[in-house]
Amino acid sequence: MRKTFLFDAETEEILSRSLIRLKYLYPKAEIKLENKAIIFEGEENLETINQEVHKVVYSEKIYLETLDIRKKIFNDL
Repeated sequence: MRKTFLFDAETEEILSRSLIRLKYLYPKAEIKLENKAIIFEGEENLETINQEVHKVVYSEKIYLETLDIRKKIFNDL
């Protein structure tokens, strides 16, 4: 099964970090990044993959967006 996930609004940094996480979670699948799209090839359940890819990308986005805030909080301790 091959599935392409397009992320027009996301930055390359978010997608490349997400790609690393997805490759760790699904070592038997072929996962690559092309033109702000994550391409997934594997035998996993499509619904599960759809949820997992979006969850990982969203988590990376939130992590990067809040990184400065967390650094400031920990530096002020």
